[in-house]
Amino acid sequence: MNKLNKVMSEQVTTARQSAKDFFERGSVRQKFEELLGKKAPAFITSVLQIVASNELLKRADPTSVYHAAATAATLDLPLNNNLGFAYLVPYNDKKSGRQLAQFQIG
Repeated sequence: MNKLNKVMSEQVTTARQSAKDFFERGSVRQKFEELLGKKAPAFITSVLQIVASNELLKRADPTSVYHAAATAATLDLPLNNNLGFAYLVPYNDKKSGRQLAQFQIG
């Protein structure tokens, strides 16, 4: 397999990966632990609950969900739709044709 095919294969694998699988990576958990300390597991659980309850976010690129969640974590804002401090908002990126998630302050 040449380099280009390998890179394309890795991109397809990442694109098909669920947010849950993505957030189970050690490096992702470690990043949230650095940002939030002991609050990291609860924060990750809230992100996964939000994604699971929204069909558009389920289809969103997990990396975009990660970046949006990291923005909220950096600002120490809980992602809970009932509290309204911050939201994960799905949108369709017309350039790439992919479903993405973005951070929005409440």
